[in-house]
Amino acid sequence: MGIVLAVVVVAVALLAILLSPVFEFVLVDAIARDDLRLLRDIGTHLTNGLRLLGFRIGLAAAFIIPPAAIITALVLSGTSAESLAGRPLVIAAVALVAIGYVIVYAFVDRFTVEFVVPAMVADGGGVIDGWRRVWPRLRSQPGQTLVYIVMHLLVGIGLSIVSFVLFLVGALVIGLLAAGIGFAVGTVTSGAATTDLGISLGVLAGLVVGVPLLVILVLLPIQVLTLTYRRSYELAALGRFGESLDLIGRYRDDGESGDVAAELRAGRRRARRRHTVGRLRGDGRQ
Repeated sequence: MGIVLAVVVVAVALLAILLSPVFEFVLVDAIARDDLRLLRDIGTHLTNGLRLLGFRIGLAAAFIIPPAAIITALVLSGTSAESLAGRPLVIAAVALVAIGYVIVYAFVDRFTVEFVVPAMVADGGGVIDGWRRVWPRLRSQPGQTLVYIVMHLLVGIGLSIVSFVLFLVGALVIGLLAAGIGFAVGTVTSGAATTDLGISLGVLAGLVVGVPLLVILVLLPIQVLTLTYRRSYELAALGRFGESLDLIGRYRDDGESGDVAAELRAGRRRARRRHTVGRLRGDGRQ
């Protein structure tokens, strides 16, 4: 049984690793189209998901191998930790380099998921092609990129607070329900809920009922709500960097969608029309 359980756990873990990048594309496509066809979208984006998985594995290897090689070389050369402890400047420099290294890795990894994945959904191509389309726009608008990073951090903090509050409320309701069921089961099965058997059966019944309800009715809806909102914000922000990357605008009409990207797009188009009309009037006066 232990071997079978281990095989099942490994199989589920491998399946999750394989499908996780695929569902990045499925989620983006579903938000953009405001429509979800799970099997169709998995088949459509399976190749892109495998490309993303390969890129992230290569990215992790590219960032892990150099420091691992340096550490291995120091160990093999006989350099001891005591010798480095007496050099605070060296330790500070190594710490700064390590922090910068982690920041660069996090930047590349997160922007690959947040911006390159939508670019691949919009125009096809691989991950490298997506970076070639996205990177020039990020580089040409450093101020807007910095604002996006700061706002994304604030949005993440806000979503964490909302998620925590919703979880507490939901857990309280589910806990009271599970406690009531456990007390009832313990009383019925043993005749008195204070006996050892009644308490054991009551706790077991409460867990059997409460844990699945907590996952299905609280954790999953909160995750869907926060993740969908975050990805919608990222897609709307991507549209600000260029209309060719405005994925939401490819499927929705300005007057009907009611989403952030459509409002931003409508504002830009009104501004362009005003600019064009003003220029034509100026040309007419000349």
